[in-house]
Parts: sequence; C-alpha cells; structure tokens
Amino acid sequence: MRQFSLVISRISIAAIVSTVAACGGVPNYQVIPKISTPISHKIGNENRISHPNHMNRYLDNNQTIVYTQNFGGGGVGVGLLGPFGVAANMNMIEEITKSDTLKLKGKIRIDVNAIYKSVFTSVHGLSGASGLDNAATITPVVDVIKMSDDKVGISTGLIVDYNPAKITWKGKYRYKLDKDYSLSGIASGWSDEQKDSFKQSVANGFREVTKLYRDDVNKQLTKIRDIKFKSEFTSPRFNFDQMGYEVGGNTDRIYIRSFGVVFSLLRQSVVITDNTKPVQKNDNEDQVKENQ
Repeated sequence: MRQFSLVISRISIAAIVSTVAACGGVPNYQVIPKISTPISHKIGNENRISHPNHMNRYLDNNQTIVYTQNFGGGGVGVGLLGPFGVAANMNMIEEITKSDTLKLKGKIRIDVNAIYKSVFTSVHGLSGASGLDNAATITPVVDVIKMSDDKVGISTGLIVDYNPAKITWKGKYRYKLDKDYSLSGIASGWSDEQKDSFKQSVANGFREVTKLYRDDVNKQLTKIRDIKFKSEFTSPRFNFDQMGYEVGGNTDRIYIRSFGVVFSLLRQSVVITDNTKPVQKNDNEDQVKENQ
C-alpha cells in the first residue's frame, strides 16, 4: 500500500494541471514573494533529486546531473488499477531507468558546479555574496529527460531557495538546450569536439537561465496571457496539455510560468493554445445601453 501512495504522489505535473483545469480552480503558479530589500545570493549545493523514485537517477558522482524517464510498462497511470498493478508497473519503469543509467553513468563529463561558478559572476543584476549565512542559495542542476526510445532533451536549471534568508520560498528555473541528443550517442561516448560543444552549450544555458531568474527578481516576467502548452520535454511520453502564463520570450523562445517552475523553451518545440478566459458579459449592462 506504501507503493500505491508513492505512485499517486509521483503523478506527473501535467496530470495535476489537467485536474486543476477541469475543476476550474485558480492555478497556483510559481511566483517570487514580495520583499522590501534586495536579497543576496550564493551558490548552493542541495540535493538535486528532492524525491528519489523509480524514474530518476544521478548520472555523475557529484550528483549534479539528473536523469529522468517514465517509459516502461503501461505508464504510471495503469497502476491506478490497484496497489499490485502499481507495484508491477513501477518495477517495469524502474528496470528501464536502471538500464539507461548503466549506459549513461559517467558519460556526461562536465563539472556543473565549476561551470556555474564561472557563469554566475558574469551575469549582472543579481546581488552576490560569499560566506553569508543569510543569503539565498542558487543550486545548479543539469536535467536529462528521456523523450523517446533514443532521444533525450537536456536543460540547465536553478533551484533557488530563499529559506536561508529567512523567507519561506523555493523555486526552479529551467532552460531547455537548443539541441536534442541520442541516448545511444551519449552512451557510446562523444568525441572531444562534441564534448567541447556540449560544455559550451551548458555554460550558455546556465547563463541564460540565470538571466531568466534575474528578470523574474526584477519583475520583468509579467503575464502576457493564459496558455495551454504541450511539450515532449516537460511532459514526456504522455504529452499532456499543461497550463501556464506566457511571461516573455523572443523570436526563438517562449518563457512560461507554471506550477513550481519557470521554463525557457524553444517556440518550435511547443504547441501553444491561448487559454485566456473570455470576459463575461453582464446582461444588465446591455439592457442599460439599450435604454440610453
């Protein structure tokens, strides 16, 4: 029964989004709390996997690169048939997670912490600090997401924690790298040229995701419209409709504020549907106009 409870808590964010949409509730998207004075930041090193489960594993000894996959069996949803179905389904997913991890472990040879340390100092507009106990922490993470049998998407992410600064809030920012990668290609080993290119992409991704967070701190990521979006990166395998606010972007990218995260995604990789609610007409207003 413990496994049954566990799988319920692991249902993808997309399913939660669908439930909220169906119920007509007000979505609780990630928003930085209002603070009266600028906050200081320092680089942190907290756990990148907050809830270890059958779908995720670390790919490096420093535990900074996280692999996530949900392929195998009939999917997590099939387990809703009962606790024994849950256990069997979870085991099938976990076997693939283990198998993939054995192939990928140690193959992405980058020092995430070192890369981010060099990037953080180059982004202007954030108040930095070193050694301050009351500074907010920014923990860098590289997420490797399985999107199909042999395709993975990779993002640079930040876990931002205000709790050390005596403010109860934690958020995440994710910048999807432009290129997708083959699982088999990573497993077989990259050439030196490919390794250098990837390292540069990661450094640029961390620079961009830090700017994304900085812009949010500076209240520049304002709501443009309500949207529904589909992305095989944010909802792999099932490709659910997800809800969010479009909060900015450029010709190539869209910034989306959603549940517990702000994304920077390639526009060409996301299906966007306007979800703006129509303004309800007041029949009394129409009657007043007719009588004037």
